[in-house]
Amino acid sequence: PGLIDGRIVPATVAGIQPGNRGQPGEKVGVFHHQAEVVGRIEKNTPFGIYGRLEKIPPRFPFQMPVPVAMAYEIREGPAEMWTVISGDQIQRFQIRITKVNRKFRADGRGLVLQVTDRQLLQRTGGIVQGMSGSPILQGGKIVGAVTHVFVNDPARGYGILAEWMLEEAGLFRRDPRLQGRSGLFSRPARAAGLGYKEKGKEVLL
Repeated sequence: PGLIDGRIVPATVAGIQPGNRGQPGEKVGVFHHQAEVVGRIEKNTPFGIYGRLEKIPPRFPFQMPVPVAMAYEIREGPAEMWTVISGDQIQRFQIRITKVNRKFRADGRGLVLQVTDRQLLQRTGGIVQGMSGSPILQGGKIVGAVTHVFVNDPARGYGILAEWMLEEAGLFRRDPRLQGRSGLFSRPARAAGLGYKEKGKEVLL
């Protein structure tokens, strides 16, 4: 049960409730319901919301297509998280990928993240609700997106691998002969989010 379909409309971040140990923070967002719809949501899964954009969203940060990193390309070390913490301005923040789980997991936890950016830590305490889906880039490629925050350490959280999102979107299919290793082959694309729930020591944003 839950959201099955919906519309994609512009929004702005009006404020931040910082996260603290034991208490996840959140973005305070304002949706522009009267604004023009920029896309449609067609599928809501544990691996994200999927659908189709009808036009380029306002302030879209990429001028050219950005390559997607396969699981075997991702390395522990510095990376960037792109997200909004004020208004509708997308900013880059420094993080560190501390663990990469390349073997497919149904819960989507493929990356362990550590926020290292001083500005972001001061403003938000780390990862907060509303950052779900924020892209993670490393070496000029999209490696995944933010999904969870650790309840007892808001500077840390989980991310999902971009490769797994492509598979969920119908752009690739895993070859079962590879037994969890990175190895996908193409099939015709079809359309395809993340809700919020608290589970154990992590919060799905």
